[in-house]
Amino acid sequence: MKRPLLLTLLSLLLVASAGCSADADPKPADVTVDAAPDSVGQVDIQGEELEIPPEDVVGDVGSGPFPLPELTEPVPFRAALAASIMPVPLGSPICGFAPGSKPPSPYSDQFPGTKHVYQFPTIRVAVLEGGLERMLFVRLDLIGVNTYFVERVARDLSEVTGYDWSGKVIAGATHTHSSAGRMGDGAIWGLMADSFFPALFERMVSQTVALAVEALTTMGPSRFGYGAIETDLLHNDRRCENPDLRDDRLHLLRFDHEDGTPMGLIMVHSAHGTILDADARTMSRDVVGGLEAKVAESFDTPVEIMYFQAGAGDMSPGDAAYNTEGDLPQIDHDFNRIEGLGTVAGEIVQSAFWDIETANDVPVRARSFYVPLGREIIGYEEGVFPFDGGGAYCGSAVDSPCWSGEPTPIPDLDKKCLDIKMLAGGMGIDETAPDRTLVSAALIGDLLIVTYPGEPVTQCTLDVEEGVRTLFPEQEKIIVVGYSQDYVGYSTPEWDFYQGGYEASGALWGPKQGDHITAHAIEVATALLEENEDVAYEDPGPYPLVETAAAKFADTFCEVAGTVVTQPPAAVATGETVVFEFTGGSPWLLLPNVVLEKELDGAFQPVTRPNGSLVDSLGYEYFIEVLPVPSYEDNLTTKTRTFTWRFQLPTDRRVPAAIFPLSGTYRLHASGSYLPEGAAVVEEYDIASDPFVVE
Repeated sequence: MKRPLLLTLLSLLLVASAGCSADADPKPADVTVDAAPDSVGQVDIQGEELEIPPEDVVGDVGSGPFPLPELTEPVPFRAALAASIMPVPLGSPICGFAPGSKPPSPYSDQFPGTKHVYQFPTIRVAVLEGGLERMLFVRLDLIGVNTYFVERVARDLSEVTGYDWSGKVIAGATHTHSSAGRMGDGAIWGLMADSFFPALFERMVSQTVALAVEALTTMGPSRFGYGAIETDLLHNDRRCENPDLRDDRLHLLRFDHEDGTPMGLIMVHSAHGTILDADARTMSRDVVGGLEAKVAESFDTPVEIMYFQAGAGDMSPGDAAYNTEGDLPQIDHDFNRIEGLGTVAGEIVQSAFWDIETANDVPVRARSFYVPLGREIIGYEEGVFPFDGGGAYCGSAVDSPCWSGEPTPIPDLDKKCLDIKMLAGGMGIDETAPDRTLVSAALIGDLLIVTYPGEPVTQCTLDVEEGVRTLFPEQEKIIVVGYSQDYVGYSTPEWDFYQGGYEASGALWGPKQGDHITAHAIEVATALLEENEDVAYEDPGPYPLVETAAAKFADTFCEVAGTVVTQPPAAVATGETVVFEFTGGSPWLLLPNVVLEKELDGAFQPVTRPNGSLVDSLGYEYFIEVLPVPSYEDNLTTKTRTFTWRFQLPTDRRVPAAIFPLSGTYRLHASGSYLPEGAAVVEEYDIASDPFVVE
């Protein structure tokens, strides 16, 4: 059974695609750090044999109310949403841009490592129970997800809870190019998002399972409702080769506590998750971070927000205009755009959210099936798309004119592709493009959700809806979620493929890939709606699980931590930026937590947003970077460094925000973990800056 492989130049296909919420900001789940093992000998990323310091900072699944009982009688609706920081180190590579010249990092291989942070990536989950089933939604700030991750989360969560989660986990990516790569095994992922990093993969699986367990332990009687609102303010049609087409629906899945107060919101919309470019080298949630954070900020109580992409393959983020004149801080234009779009989204959500009716009699069901891929299976005629192992970058040297009112297909475009099998052979690898992919369907009450792997254009997701409604006219509420369960490049309808352009070039199985996946997505939805245990085609089943449980990473010792390097000035004018620097732990131990505090009645108190969330390291308010000494450029392999963390906090913002402009006496309170030189366990530090007055 072959595993999928990305073609050598797939990363180039993605270049053009570049263009927290409530319950206090998401924090790591309870963490555990194991002592160093007795033995040594794990090869780290530079290929050296090194002693392994403490393993990890990820959620502890604990005991929980397990085993979960089987649901033999229908139960009322219960739900819980949770979020945490994503356990990826600053220095991880950005994704979707071509590998090449790279400032080094211990956490990157062929791609540039990140140096800065603007809204650190998060994991968000929602667990649902109703009727006779349970299901789990996972939202990840990643460029894409793969079936290896989905299957491992389902397997590991099943082992912890005693409940079979097979086919009941739906994972979607926000498609930020500014989060960590290295999550996929094989060249297709390696050349899109750098080489596979087993220790990071295990960390991500563990933290996702721990977060799901946390949600399960807090799940209680709940209410659910669905609504949608039309808006053209959050996205633009970026594909000029076909007619102008947008799906302007912003889908809103409302979750309430039993008493009707808001608990969570899942948004589904089409807006490619890429505003920041490769040169920024900034780890970020990108535009989705702005949407989630600002929508959460629009509530006056804690509401957990999750965003999933729909048919965003041909949809770029919108442009929210805000005044950039006057004496305001010189915040990066891209940050202004991200926060501006989020503010607009908050206004739109508030105009529709409160009209959504909720109920507690909401059964849930989910089914997942694998869809076979391949030239013969898809059904190409002799001579059409002559690439047995898949092909892509079709027509890269062909001019693709914009739509002029009627189709202008490019002759033989299906033959002007890079041969994936040949390229792999040139690398000494006997592999092809993916020979299967995962599609899921779920019902939450009368709302049908169908997943679509990779990057579907708008027409593909609309075709799934139309196909389902043709077979089931009574099924009025349908959402198609793209960028979910797996990655197979771009998908367009067959006629649209021959119009050429960037999106068409990214289909790994050529002109018929989109229609093939669309048809099978309709079949998966049919199996769910008709309560069939099987689909009408031969399901090839999953790839073997990726098992890397022994993977470790040799972390860096710290020479010093918990000392102030640069204090803020005693007085700061409104509009200036406060800079606070201190020594802390390595990026493998994740971000220090820095909380803004204000002096009130002679004591410093944490500053909170109107919804009660802390203004801390995970918010959009800070711009963060780490300065290792020796630098990675000077010495990549040393295992002892000093890490200076620099936090920059503007005292005002261009885009309106509740706590700005700052006025009064403040300080910054930092805490975190570090691994002292020669130690086997981490230690903690806790420091505060000198007070500073903003006026």
